[in-house]
Amino acid sequence: MLIFLTLILATWRISSLLVDERGPRDVFAKLRYRAGIRFNMHSEPYADTLLGEMLLCVWCTSFWVGLFWTLFFLFTPEWLYLLLALPFALSAGAIWFMKFMERDFVAWREQFLRWLEAVEDGAC
Repeated sequence: MLIFLTLILATWRISSLLVDERGPRDVFAKLRYRAGIRFNMHSEPYADTLLGEMLLCVWCTSFWVGLFWTLFFLFTPEWLYLLLALPFALSAGAIWFMKFMERDFVAWREQFLRWLEAVEDGAC
């Protein structure tokens, strides 16, 4: 089960990198451009190649990345695919944890500010 979760997180992280992030020195943005992804006048991406279509959205890209991990899982030793997948899985986990904490912190802060206003107004 842990291997499956690791591969899921690695699939999401790699897909997110390929589709949404610029990367160091714009490496992923340049890769998307070479793959045929362009932007219209409203800054909406579109693809003019088959490879570009495969990299246009996280859902599409995650299928291809998941297919890669499946083949890698079937034909390589466990230590090798875990060695490659684990850094991406840890990165994905850290990002999700950060987003969860930010959301909870914002909710907690808003609740605290409402309570503080109530105290200042003498309602508490």
